[in-house]
Amino acid sequence: MCASSIFVLVVMKGSKDAFKFIQFLAVIDLLSGLTMVYAGFHGVIRTIYGAAGEFVPPISCMYSSWHLPLWVFTDGLQSTMLIWFTLDRLLLVLIPVRYAKVASLYLHKRFVNVAVVASLGYLYPIFKEVPATINNASAVISSLCHLEEVVGAENYTLHVLLFQFVPIGCVLVCFLALLIYMVRHLKQRWSYNWSEPAEVTRQLLLVLSTRAFLFGVSVHLPLLFTQKNAAADDLLILRDFFIRICLGLCVSIASPLLLISLCPQFSHNVYMLFNKYSHNTKRQWQSASDPPREEGDGDNNSEPGGKEDYADAVVNMFGSFYSTGGGPMGDVGTITHLDRANNERSISFYYQESPKSTASKKHQNL
Repeated sequence: MCASSIFVLVVMKGSKDAFKFIQFLAVIDLLSGLTMVYAGFHGVIRTIYGAAGEFVPPISCMYSSWHLPLWVFTDGLQSTMLIWFTLDRLLLVLIPVRYAKVASLYLHKRFVNVAVVASLGYLYPIFKEVPATINNASAVISSLCHLEEVVGAENYTLHVLLFQFVPIGCVLVCFLALLIYMVRHLKQRWSYNWSEPAEVTRQLLLVLSTRAFLFGVSVHLPLLFTQKNAAADDLLILRDFFIRICLGLCVSIASPLLLISLCPQFSHNVYMLFNKYSHNTKRQWQSASDPPREEGDGDNNSEPGGKEDYADAVVNMFGSFYSTGGGPMGDVGTITHLDRANNERSISFYYQESPKSTASKKHQNL
């Protein structure tokens, strides 16, 4: 999860306009991946040291199981970001001409603070009953600190309902936006002066709808599996872990593959990332005889660019104005070009300042 999220962030670095949503979602996936790593170590340590069978008050899980509030926070942040992304796409197809001006008001990182504050506020209704168990000695749960046991069955059900219906709503709104987009492109005057390229609009609609669909599938499949086996209490307690694992596999880890297949802009950025220094290898400097002269050797009757003119440049790959008779250890060969102006112009490439003459050095010593 962490590796795929970092890869998406590196590829989409410096993205503008609505492509910033891909960056925002990748940051959320990275935070969820780090939380999963901590949750895994927490369970392993509890099991190794024999504390898995102990019972603790729910309030103690707030100090040791940091992944629980982080999970709820990332869930709320991801839901908020999906809703924000969906409303942005709907706004584009409704007011395509004024969209660029309106979107500039919220398509920046400062507006993300609003989503972060809203997600932090979402923690209160979920964990509001946990402090009330401080003085209740009978309220004990497993030391593994499952989310449903800590927050209570009622609050956890409300949290799962948010998980279930937000992706469904986003998919439906995406289909509505796609329908409006197709209707607007039936006539040219309905799609005149579109603020965003049509190709980008289709790409982002496909990416958003596919991610929301996979998000919903990752939530509904574990819930469907555990409800069929409702007699097994262990599965009911672990259903939150099943949801996290499905979200990591279907959404976070599969995100680069999803973007490569649906978003040509992402594929182009991947190509440019891995070919950053190899797409333009043309040498921009010139030595004495490389590249060779395009004109003839001084005879007006000779054809320009003859085979003799190219021979020295093809053989001498080091750009020297000496012939290939010179060895690689520094021994000098025979000068093949006697054009002094061309040679001096080429040699000046290797010097920042013109070398002082020997006569001037002798004069200084005197």
